[in-house]
Amino acid sequence: MLVNKKMKQKKIFNKKIVLMDLVFLSVYIAWFFLSAVIPYVGYINLGHTQITFLSLLVPIATFHLGIKGNLISGLGFGLSSFTLAFILGATKYTYFDISVLPRIEMALVIYGFSWAFGIFKKPKMWKIGILAFLASFFNIFFVLSAQYIREAINPESLGKNGVPPIHLWIITHPINLTVEPIVCIIIACSIFPLIKYLKNKYQGNKQVYYQYATSV
Repeated sequence: MLVNKKMKQKKIFNKKIVLMDLVFLSVYIAWFFLSAVIPYVGYINLGHTQITFLSLLVPIATFHLGIKGNLISGLGFGLSSFTLAFILGATKYTYFDISVLPRIEMALVIYGFSWAFGIFKKPKMWKIGILAFLASFFNIFFVLSAQYIREAINPESLGKNGVPPIHLWIITHPINLTVEPIVCIIIACSIFPLIKYLKNKYQGNKQVYYQYATSV
């Protein structure tokens, strides 16, 4: 009888945790996909270029939900870019290796830096600010690298103009290199208190459910 009761309580605990995870993850996923169809939710057109602050959601989701939030946010970011590319007709971003894989790579790097900075045990606003900057930087780095790799393998796949040399890209995209990381840092630091509160509540609920599941 006692064993059966314990098993039932454990199942209830697992279901509640899964439900909490699904609720939070669905919010992040919804934001990413809304950004692909609603202007200014995640992508902002500025002249000949486009900036995005979606990369900041990766360190936010990582701090909030750990590896689950990290992987889902990286994949969600990539798929939102992939979807938007078809809507706008941005041919080069319709390639999975340019729009999706670099965002997953960026997310994994951010997860490593999150552990290195100890943000899970000692969360600080300056840490999330640095992680937001790194997310923006590595997003640009991995996406550009993927384009150069694809062009080296198949020069015709990115059109007749291809990808400009890195020094020309830097000269013609100063907004991406300055405004984008600054916006990410500001937004990440602004919403950090809310995310910290949600994380503490999330951990508190998990502890309550666990105590209930292990009680006699």
